[in-house]
Amino acid sequence: MAKLVVVWVVIIAILLQISLQQQNQLDDVSLDECLNGSVSINITETAIINLNPTNSSGFNLPEPTTKADIINFMRILYQTLSVISSPYALTIGIGFPSGSLFGIQQCAIYSEACSNVNGDPFYAFMVSPSFNQDSLLRFYRVGDRTGSYYFDPTVIASGGDFSYVPSTRPWWAANNTWSVPYEFTVGRIQSRTYVLQPYTNGVRIFSDRIPNEPCSPCLSRSPCVALANYMSSNAPVESWSNVTNLTGIQNILRIMLLNYLVPWQLQETINSLGLGFANNDFYLITDCFASPINASIPECQTGRYFAEVRNTAYFGDDSLHAFPVINSKGDLGSARNENRTFPTTQRPWYQRGLGWTDPFRTANTATGRTFVSRSYSRWVYGGVVAANLNTDRICPTPSKVQEVTTSSASSRSSFLFHTLSRAMFLLSVY
Repeated sequence: MAKLVVVWVVIIAILLQISLQQQNQLDDVSLDECLNGSVSINITETAIINLNPTNSSGFNLPEPTTKADIINFMRILYQTLSVISSPYALTIGIGFPSGSLFGIQQCAIYSEACSNVNGDPFYAFMVSPSFNQDSLLRFYRVGDRTGSYYFDPTVIASGGDFSYVPSTRPWWAANNTWSVPYEFTVGRIQSRTYVLQPYTNGVRIFSDRIPNEPCSPCLSRSPCVALANYMSSNAPVESWSNVTNLTGIQNILRIMLLNYLVPWQLQETINSLGLGFANNDFYLITDCFASPINASIPECQTGRYFAEVRNTAYFGDDSLHAFPVINSKGDLGSARNENRTFPTTQRPWYQRGLGWTDPFRTANTATGRTFVSRSYSRWVYGGVVAANLNTDRICPTPSKVQEVTTSSASSRSSFLFHTLSRAMFLLSVY
């Protein structure tokens, strides 16, 4: 009997260990899905581009020390964060090994700073031992609700009452990854920070993740993300922003199709790939096979792909014009005027600029019926590139996502409790 009890004690210990490992794996998966799809990653990557547009190797980011340099530096950070149409785009910041800190934050979690910037949607924060002769954290006005930028490092809105040393903060230790969960100094909430170290002089670019940011495995794993990111980094879009002839239009569509959409098309999960500019020029390639909704479009009767274009300079109107793609070389057939105005810059994917749109309605060009769509957008020179998710595979967003905080600790306790209960039941039987 004693030997039997010992055997069951060992079995219980093994069950507990397996249960804990399984629960930890579940926690890690749910958390990773949230982090991989976070807008914080896009914010930091965009800041790198804005701070170093030439992408030169071995680039050192110089620290701003004069009033003029600080104003210009903050302008770049403000423009980086303010153009991202997401309520979860919380912070963009830069930390220097010297102890300096510069950043912009959305008025979302720190009521004291927000109350002292006259209701502005953003505020600036700064620690500058060289400019202020101390290591105190201060807050400043940086822009109004019209988007107008203004910043004066000599006019303090609030703060200056506690020291802040970047190198002592948990986010400083992260190297091109997420920090461990920690309590933010500003706002007193617990979350994580995404940190990149792209420069040779040890400067950190970071963005805080707001705890209630939604996430979805379906969205974070979608090839739409990879496609839009790849095209935004590699396509020669600067030369496409003011095309005025048919040859130029055909060249844009051919490159979008052959260089981007076709190579990235996986299991027809990408419905279409679009590019819009500030002058309302618009170029779209759609996969006819990606959704049954596309089957009724006339241009889909002759091939797998079709194109839609708005180019006022060439067509002389604000309408969309549809082209069939007639062969594997990407050649276009005759254009068809869809006779409907297309306000490019007012579309949800254009206004989003960076990240996933909320589900929105769009129209079938042949039947006029509307259907739900969702796009992943990335800013490019003069406009926005967007990869559109297959309309049959719209991803639901979980109403609640498990985090590695007190709630997940409670779930672990509950998980172990049920495991112990099962084991004790078996022990009592035998």
